[in-house]
Amino acid sequence: MVPGPEEEEEEEEEEEEEEFPEPFDAKAAEKAVRAWVSAANNCRVMEVDTSACVSRYQRPKEDWPVTVKVLDNRSALARRVHEHEELSGYITDVLTALQPHKFGRAVTTDDFYKRSDSPSIIYATAALNEKDELIGFYVGQKNVYFLRKLSGHYAGGFRLPCARRAFLDARTLVVRPLVVVEARKASLCEALAYTTGIYRARSLGRADDIFFQLAPVGAKVALTSAPALRDIGRLPARHFARLAVSEAKKDPNYVVPISAPTKEARSAAAAARWKKWPAKKREKVVESCVEIKFRAPHAIDAMLSPSLRLLDSLVDFHTGQATEIAEGQGSRSYASEVAESDDEAEEGLC
Repeated sequence: MVPGPEEEEEEEEEEEEEEFPEPFDAKAAEKAVRAWVSAANNCRVMEVDTSACVSRYQRPKEDWPVTVKVLDNRSALARRVHEHEELSGYITDVLTALQPHKFGRAVTTDDFYKRSDSPSIIYATAALNEKDELIGFYVGQKNVYFLRKLSGHYAGGFRLPCARRAFLDARTLVVRPLVVVEARKASLCEALAYTTGIYRARSLGRADDIFFQLAPVGAKVALTSAPALRDIGRLPARHFARLAVSEAKKDPNYVVPISAPTKEARSAAAAARWKKWPAKKREKVVESCVEIKFRAPHAIDAMLSPSLRLLDSLVDFHTGQATEIAEGQGSRSYASEVAESDDEAEEGLC
């Protein structure tokens, strides 16, 4: 659907749309995450530019090189998304299911720097073709810590080939942040959002046309669409997705359990990350450490006082008896006491 002349004129008169900067910058990254949170709270739409992505290849290690910008709700594209009958139906159902799990407080800057306990944003990514028809619907979650590291440029994982073709090659791709949830509820809410969306799609006979992802952790694996199952069948035999699908064939109600990471699991993950580092990088880290060795001293150059001073008393080291110090003696220095003791020793020798 191409906007008419009136819509183009309205777009020119709109407020300047907020676009995320390309180079990483701490302040700009925080601003981008705030834009995501604001979009979730104010029902705003984000347009995604995938021109730098190649759907034939797997997802790069640093994630898809997409560019995301927040649209004004008065823009033509935002109005098209809000007024899209089928897409609005999915978003309304998912939002209704997620309302009881909304984050109970405002997101702060400190949350952007918490790796494990940062709140997550449940989002929906929609792909539209030239006729403005919905050809892809993707549900996911991303915590604000990783959104900050990506400077807000994120639209979804799209790991399977069918998902890459549907979303990265789409004429129009938009992201609709839905709600902010606690970190411990992120997987549960993602599963709830996916289950709600795919059940509605099944009731309309559209599940295999718009869903191209493995059912997330916490949802029934049997709810995975047929195109996704075909791509999962081509994965390596011990791949996580293939193992989950195999279990679902034995038990239609099989759900990949949601588990909190234990201390042992975190240690194992840290060890695995260390092994993946290049050898030169590991040597550099080791060289930067300081080794401290504790050794017994060869000699102690110290001089003992003939009497131990304790507050206003002199304590004989051998007898432990204390004698009061006469007035005016309290200011005697340690050096003078040592000098007197040396004189007495010399007289004894003579």
